[in-house]
Amino acid sequence: DAVDAAGPCYARAICQEKLFANEDYFMQIDSHMRCRRSWDSYLIEQLEAMKGDKTMLTAYPSGYELPNKIPNETRGTLLV
Repeated sequence: DAVDAAGPCYARAICQEKLFANEDYFMQIDSHMRCRRSWDSYLIEQLEAMKGDKTMLTAYPSGYELPNKIPNETRGTLLV
C-alpha cells in the first residue's frame, strides 16, 4: 500500500543492509541510467587509480530521454 511506503532512500538502505555480502565492488544506480561500453572495467580502473581503502566514486549523470536520444555531452560530473 502506497500509504505505508517509506521512500527510495529507505528502500536503498534495506538493499544495502540485506543484499551486500562483502563483494569487492558495490554499485547503486537508478533504473533510468545508461552505461557506456565496458563501464565495469572503466569504473574499476578509476577506483584502482585512487589511493585509500574507502574510495567512493559518485556522479551526477546526464539526463535520460527516450528513445535513445543521447546528448552531445554525455560525461557526468565526476565527484571523487
